[in-house]
Amino acid sequence: LPPSERGVARSAGGSTPCDGQEPEVCTSGISPDETVQTLTKIRTTLPRPLSAIGEIGLDAHYGAPEDAPAQRALFERQVVLAAEWGLPVVVHCREAEDDVLAVLQAAGSKALAGQGRLGVLHCFVGDTAFAHAVLDLGMMVSISGIVTFRNADALRAVAKTIPADRLLVETDSPYLAPVPMRGKVNEPAFVGHTLRRLAEVRGETEEFLAAATCANARRLFDTPSGDRP
Repeated sequence: LPPSERGVARSAGGSTPCDGQEPEVCTSGISPDETVQTLTKIRTTLPRPLSAIGEIGLDAHYGAPEDAPAQRALFERQVVLAAEWGLPVVVHCREAEDDVLAVLQAAGSKALAGQGRLGVLHCFVGDTAFAHAVLDLGMMVSISGIVTFRNADALRAVAKTIPADRLLVETDSPYLAPVPMRGKVNEPAFVGHTLRRLAEVRGETEEFLAAATCANARRLFDTPSGDRP
């Protein structure tokens, strides 16, 4: 792939602590200044089938207000494309909750939504109302190392309310290294710290939560247990 198209396909292996049996999947997304044609080209170039479209979404924190309509139009087209291809979406949302919900509601795959695998709201930092609105659309919610931060009481409160069969754990590397790895470049090996704190918050064992999140990842990305493409 040319430089402008590299890095949009990534392995999600290691996103959950599965004792060496983590699902290795390939997802793909493009930034707002790219094209859906590029995404289609990437799909035909990758050495194995895509398991999801993403990371895609809306960001009103860094995005200029005048760019919002174009950003939303591209996001909607990407969600439509994922539905056409029968793939879940990995969604980024920052200060754009209403628009993200509206696009997923209007353009998301109804078939995947009915299976509870329309996609995942990654690195979740929203409130309880947004989390459950996302869940109602058939999405999953993924928790990053932020849940270990001292000032993340609000996120910990939300994390308690997510059903175990709709929850994922992630790194969002190279950022957001969890406690006690703060200040280091984040990596999949650190996800166990996030899971440990999340299990503590939810009153569950690490073993239960690891098994649940791994099963959820396999179901979301349609990767059978033990399958390592």
